[in-house]
Amino acid sequence: MDIPYNYDTSMLIKHLTVKTGSTILDHKEIKKPPRKIPNRNNNGHPTFIKPAYKQLRVQFDKQSAYAYFMKENYWSLEIENFVVRILLGNQDDSEYKKRTSKYFKITGLPLNTTAANLEPLIKHIYGRTCTFTQTTRYSTMKNAYIYVLPDNYPTNATNGASSQFEEYNLHILPGHLSIKTCNTCGSPLHESKDCDDKHFKINQYNHKIFDKRFINRNEEKITISKNHKNRYNHVISLNTNKNSNKMFQKSGFTPSQPNHQHTKDAQSGSLLYPHQSKQPYNNKDRYNNNNKYRYDTLYNPPPLNHPQNFTNDTTDQRITQLE
Repeated sequence: MDIPYNYDTSMLIKHLTVKTGSTILDHKEIKKPPRKIPNRNNNGHPTFIKPAYKQLRVQFDKQSAYAYFMKENYWSLEIENFVVRILLGNQDDSEYKKRTSKYFKITGLPLNTTAANLEPLIKHIYGRTCTFTQTTRYSTMKNAYIYVLPDNYPTNATNGASSQFEEYNLHILPGHLSIKTCNTCGSPLHESKDCDDKHFKINQYNHKIFDKRFINRNEEKITISKNHKNRYNHVISLNTNKNSNKMFQKSGFTPSQPNHQHTKDAQSGSLLYPHQSKQPYNNKDRYNNNNKYRYDTLYNPPPLNHPQNFTNDTTDQRITQLE
């Protein structure tokens, strides 16, 4: 039980096979239909919400698989960040009743609370497994149920207890106490309409919007330095130019090339980095007809990632050579 609704059960089947050393002969996934949320609608249409959990019923080929979970007293399996409860298929079995009859209700928990966060409390009340209630986008907190052995349950308890948890008040109530709790903060001392929680904002309609409760995980965010951003922007710019050239080639249009007539009045940039480093195809006639259109076939421009610094003397020599 308590398998997340969208979890791939094939992964769970493999896990159970490895754990028990038995083959699963048959299995059935059980999902409840979406539930209609009262007093909520979307443009006149009712709003439905999918269940938080689903069930998986499995049949093993060996009795040893049953013994592994029942005789070894395994009540749950922890997979990733959730806990799967283990129950018998027969609800009238004494073992099934032992695992479901006695529990504590925990209210006021932050929305991102996991079973691992509650481990100290679970151990304190001798809990064997726990499950969480379903939440919606309007929820400010959530509740949990911690199941215990009947021998460890306070049958004669007449009230609950409160405790601090991540700067919030949570409330621990024995399951047999049918106490209505606040849907905003989880307190059993008042109803939702009378909630005195101080963490709220007032919206444009003068209604209280209570803050959602979350555990601060203090997760570090990945940042990119300014230097890397500039380098990436440079790469993007180069790729844009490449794509532009490809578009010209596909359309059959050739961008106009700069005139490579080298004279003393030419700019140094055109001399240091000629547009072409070798003679173009079928350029022989141009050599014979007009010396002004010669291309420098001896000079190879430096790579762009290794800029070179030229002195004035070097520049003069290049100008003389090109002339």
